[in-house]
Amino acid sequence: MKWSLSFISLCGSAISCAFASDLVLPNFKNIEFSRRIDLSRANVHLSDSITIQNIAKVPQSEYFYALDATEVDNVALFFASHKKSQSRLEIRDVGVDFETDTSYYSIKLPYELQPQDTIEIQILKGIVNCLKPLPEFVDQNEKQFLLYTGSKIPLSAYPIGETSTKLAVLGSTVDELDPEEGFEPNVSDNNLLFGPYKDIHPLSSKTMLLRYDSPIPLVKVDKLEREAWISHWSNQIAFEERYWLSNLGAKIKDGFSRLKFMKSARFNVNSQNFKDYNINFSSVRELTVPLQAGSENAYYTDLVGNVSTSRFRVDEKGSLLQLKPRYPIFGGWNYNFTIGWEYDLKKSLKKDGERYLVKIPFIEGPVDVSYNEIDLTVILPEGATAVKVEPSIVPKDTAEFTTYSFFDSIGRPSVKLSYDTIMDHYRREVIIISYELTTRALYQKPVAISAVFGAFFVTIYLLSQINLNISSTKKNKL
Repeated sequence: MKWSLSFISLCGSAISCAFASDLVLPNFKNIEFSRRIDLSRANVHLSDSITIQNIAKVPQSEYFYALDATEVDNVALFFASHKKSQSRLEIRDVGVDFETDTSYYSIKLPYELQPQDTIEIQILKGIVNCLKPLPEFVDQNEKQFLLYTGSKIPLSAYPIGETSTKLAVLGSTVDELDPEEGFEPNVSDNNLLFGPYKDIHPLSSKTMLLRYDSPIPLVKVDKLEREAWISHWSNQIAFEERYWLSNLGAKIKDGFSRLKFMKSARFNVNSQNFKDYNINFSSVRELTVPLQAGSENAYYTDLVGNVSTSRFRVDEKGSLLQLKPRYPIFGGWNYNFTIGWEYDLKKSLKKDGERYLVKIPFIEGPVDVSYNEIDLTVILPEGATAVKVEPSIVPKDTAEFTTYSFFDSIGRPSVKLSYDTIMDHYRREVIIISYELTTRALYQKPVAISAVFGAFFVTIYLLSQINLNISSTKKNKL
């Protein structure tokens, strides 16, 4: 099972946070610590490759990873793996050292590392809410510039023999604000390299302020309500998603000009020519939603009604829903909309007697977005019992309730899973839900509907046989 950082924090050990640093013994040395930072997307992705050496006299199986406590709440993705086998490594929250504002996480190595032996691990992190537009307001003909604040030296609980930090940007201009002598970067095309630096002490840090232009909108979903309706009679899973979306990028200084927007409408990001683009291209003009192969009957609506500016493509490899909002979404602007589609239940369903198992994707939304809050609700068929949910991402909260739909008599069992601070990287994860549905329960609804309609028509027939006419008195025979 994979873990989100919010859950790791909740499931940390009971050790007092004030003494978290006391657990970090000098048992390791980072022979080489390489960091790659991707600034070409709406959210920051950091990839660490660490060669660890056991410098203790006894075998070690627990490595401590340090993280700046001020950015913990913005970590939406946190994985550790063994580079050679690519196997996931268990991560456990240890606590916070308040004196240094450092959070510590224990990573369980795949095997006990013998003295003087080395092992290479990889850390993947995703950080949200760390890119800020600078300046905040720009003219509609100007570019969007973003500010990234980080460290030229990776934060580490152990000494580092050699380290380097490489950054990749998408724009054509990148400047370091407040540079420090001896720590200037080497610039090559759209890449910056800090280092290599040698013999770094534990918990060392060098602040880095980078300002760069970016044509990418900073799309954030403030809230997503995702529902999956499972129906055995229609043999479909009906998905519906309601989005509250915003753009955190640069804002327009003056009023919006449709003419200026249309002049830049032909700019193509694939041309790799970022010298001529402006804030119009950094707006959200289109959203791409990859769906499972076999998805069908997609629709797209907003608060006004049906939106016809969408395109739904289906092939053997997958389905793609392309959405074009009614208006471009600039920095500081919001947009609410709803999308839905159907999926063949047979492709996700397994049956064992009267017990069913259904696999549902965790998220399937737009590409390169982050989610502040997600409510995932699975509505099961009426009469389902013994419900069991196995999410690959542990939720912050769960709730069970009953949902009533058309012609329901006892209602449908429903399960809601709540999450916060999630990135679209988790679209590969799944929710596995199992339940029992007897033959009697399966036919309960059609029998109930037939009984209701039968009673209705019988009632109408009986009422039609009643003579409610007022007859006149028969005349006496003469």
